[in-house]
Amino acid sequence: MHQNKVIHCDLKGANVLVDHNGIVKLSDFGCAKLFESSFSMSDFNGAIRGSLPWMAPEVVTNKGIRRKADIWSLGCLMIELAVGGNPWGS
Repeated sequence: MHQNKVIHCDLKGANVLVDHNGIVKLSDFGCAKLFESSFSMSDFNGAIRGSLPWMAPEVVTNKGIRRKADIWSLGCLMIELAVGGNPWGS
């Protein structure tokens, strides 16, 4: 995804699909952006996009969106899979 200059911006368990052969695919690219160097929140018209429990701190604090934000979300996804629920509890 990042090799194709796409930032997903909403990685979470609900957006990961696995078929009967174990092939993993991502879904819901509604928040995705084409990568330039980084994005400020003004690029998103001031709206936070994505799901807060999986969102990187720099996204929540309006410091911009970079590919690293997807890596943070992937880590949260791993926690979600390990605990079987919201990565940071309720």
